[in-house]
Amino acid sequence: MQPNMPEIATRSAAGMPATLIADGDGRSKHFRRFKELLTALADQIGGADGLSPAQATALRNAAALQLRAEQLQGALVRGQSVDGGELARVVMVADRLIDRLRRGRAATPIAA
Repeated sequence: MQPNMPEIATRSAAGMPATLIADGDGRSKHFRRFKELLTALADQIGGADGLSPAQATALRNAAALQLRAEQLQGALVRGQSVDGGELARVVMVADRLIDRLRRGRAATPIAA
């Protein structure tokens, strides 16, 4: 388990190792969406099993940034004022993290 990352369950409902999920209120819609994004992003890179601590952190950060991008896009659709620079930065950083995770996984040999 990573330091300062409390384990909230053996596995989340989405099947993610609990050590990948930060402490929070699992009942909130934002926390549930965060877990959904975490699972989807992990699936895109070949699963969460075997991630290094740095990769797990990057995965959590990418999920959090994706969640923030969704929140900003939702506000924009509702006609609310949104900082376009923040939205652009959030999306670009999330994309870079996901791309880095994909490249890191591609470079890691898979044991037979």
